[in-house]
Amino acid sequence: MGGMLHFHHEIRLEVRWGDMDAYGHVNNSLFFRYLESGRFAYIQDIFPPLVAETIPVIVLADIQCRFEAQIVFPAEIVVKTKVVRLGNSSFDIYAELWHGVKRCAKSKAVMVWLDQKTSKPIPIPEMFVEKIRALEGL
Repeated sequence: MGGMLHFHHEIRLEVRWGDMDAYGHVNNSLFFRYLESGRFAYIQDIFPPLVAETIPVIVLADIQCRFEAQIVFPAEIVVKTKVVRLGNSSFDIYAELWHGVKRCAKSKAVMVWLDQKTSKPIPIPEMFVEKIRALEGL
């Protein structure tokens, strides 16, 4: 993703002491957890409150992360998230992790919508597509 992107969704997360590793910075594996929190919050905010039987099955099919800067406790980070592509049964989420004015990582994830019973890809529900198109201008 090039240039300045406009994000309509972001969450703030507190870095925990236990997120750091022996090198004194947040372990790389935690970046994926922060990104997951951003994706989940984004999707949760798109949908009305759900009951357990109707929670969509949306799985992570692929993820890439470019680490750009260290994060050290104590810190508050911001996860900025947006859908950048809508396919038939999959969509791409682009996200950035920020600490203050410094971008610490950027990521692209491919999410796939699955049928609860068969675990096979199914078309993304129109309600979700319409909300994403309106929010992200896709």
